Amino acid sequence: MFPKVAAAQQQQQQQQQQGQRAARTFEDLAHRQPRRQVLGDLLPANGYLPPALPAAGDATNITAAAAAGGSGDRQLAPADTPPLDWSLKTTVRFSSPVPFAVAEDAALLSAGEVLAAQRAAAACDAGTHGLSMQQRFLAALHSWQFPHDPWRQAAPRLRGGALPPESLQRRLDWQAAFASLYDALRCGACDAFYYLSPEGTKKPCAVLFGAAGVGGRPRIHALMTRSTAGLRALLSGGHSLGFAAPLLPADADRRAEIDQSAVPLDGSQSLLVFEGGLRVHGLFDFLLNESFRTHGDECDVPTLLAPVQFAHASLRAFQPRVLGRSEARVSGGPSASRTLHRLELRAPALPPWVLDRVASVLAVTQDGNFTMACDTQPVTLALNWRPAASSTIAAAEGGGRRGSRRAAAGGSGALVVAARQLTEYEARQRGCCDSEEAGRWRAAVPGLSCNVVRELRCEGGCFVARLSAKSAERVVL
Repeated sequence: MFPKVAAAQQQQQQQQQQGQRAARTFEDLAHRQPRRQVLGDLLPANGYLPPALPAAGDATNITAAAAAGGSGDRQLAPADTPPLDWSLKTTVRFSSPVPFAVAEDAALLSAGEVLAAQRAAAACDAGTHGLSMQQRFLAALHSWQFPHDPWRQAAPRLRGGALPPESLQRRLDWQAAFASLYDALRCGACDAFYYLSPEGTKKPCAVLFGAAGVGGRPRIHALMTRSTAGLRALLSGGHSLGFAAPLLPADADRRAEIDQSAVPLDGSQSLLVFEGGLRVHGLFDFLLNESFRTHGDECDVPTLLAPVQFAHASLRAFQPRVLGRSEARVSGGPSASRTLHRLELRAPALPPWVLDRVASVLAVTQDGNFTMACDTQPVTLALNWRPAASSTIAAAEGGGRRGSRRAAAGGSGALVVAARQLTEYEARQRGCCDSEEAGRWRAAVPGLSCNVVRELRCEGGCFVARLSAKSAERVVL
């Protein structure tokens, strides 16, 4: 009889029914009965979240302790000299209870004293008694490099995609520099040098060329990191170049042909080892002629690092930075602390001879008490590899991998030298400051294979190295 009233009552009933299905206000939400199972009922009874940390302030210590406990003993035996780590570092921080006066005083040297230190570094004569400790510190910071200023962006192009004359000349200079450095390695004028892929390349890699005897290896050798299945096929098939892949599983190459993801992302296990004159020369010829095509025409030339002078090289000086003081906790109570002075070196690639010489100087100036913490360039993680038994490379190639089937024909008896102590003159000719440093270059450090030094502690003139958890052997395919 009253249609409007009936419609209003019907609409009110619909709203009440909808209110039972959905909460419209906070009061409705508070008084509403739960209709679904809550998340806590769905989780397993044995716990979902990890246990909470005992104290928020100890998070760093707890993480470090867990890493140390999971990786076992990651420390080298104490020694009177620092171990030579052939990986490249990006950041190195020194800390000591004694101020780094040698770095501060070195910045105040006269132009003549700085020039004398540079000449000593160029002649690999920084260990003589004619230099002060400040000059020895400056000389230790020098290394030879080409190019001096690597491009951080794509190479310039002319209209039509052609390279400008300056880019072509830069490539010609690089080829001359690479050939000069390799000739120095073969004739005994250089013990080791690095080849680093340019920045921006899609296939980054690093190659360490070493003379016979360096790192405990009896023959001339080259270690190449981050190889791909395509590169291994090109080297072994297209160029008939033998190599060993000691860290790859026996079936890694076969799986890589089917699935490129079989090779780990960081490529630590894809290390290639070239030993013997024929194989090393084949790798040199490949890099000399195929580097620009492999890395891309838009990239700069690869970087060359060496302890000796070579064609078109520049003597680069790394700049240290004094960071001031900091308070560090020590055992003996929650409030126990001591003052530490800090010094930092930062660069895209810090070669091992620079860090070894700086550590030798600081061992004297810091009263034999300092700590060196390192950040390693990821592409160089596997450069400390050496065979378990110092024998021929065929022993490391026993897995039947492609590229290793060309037996010792690539290096039998090529450029082998007997292990002996070098004279002071021979050591300086090869890029070392003295015969003691040359001996460290040739020493095989037990326990360092496939690992890198994360921290070096000097206490009372005794060096103890802690290894990083990033090991080339621990990468799982």
